[in-house]
Amino acid sequence: MGPADRIDKTSGLFPQKILERLFLRDVVRSRRYPSPLSALSFAIRYPIDASADVVESPKLVMANLLDYKLWEVDLPGHYDGNYLVDPARRQRAGRQRVCRMIVECVSGIADHPYGGIV
Repeated sequence: MGPADRIDKTSGLFPQKILERLFLRDVVRSRRYPSPLSALSFAIRYPIDASADVVESPKLVMANLLDYKLWEVDLPGHYDGNYLVDPARRQRAGRQRVCRMIVECVSGIADHPYGGIV
């Protein structure tokens, strides 16, 4: 099974089952060869009475953002109904750049009246 076969066809992100395996591999590697481990987890929150369109639209925006802005090596994926990015295979500056880029990209969404990023 190649990398393209592991990615969710709808979102372009890794599904949770694959993401967990890949992330666990990074945890084991980090313990074996002492090195920092990075992960960025975030969620989109909506008002309780949000319509299906209000809920679906930010999910598509987030999936597109992660799919197009990150490399596959950063392991962008779905985790517990939220999102997880594991830039562990980058040097420290690269990990910081990935996290800053995501925060900057979603900062406009975070102040949206219908919900936000946490």
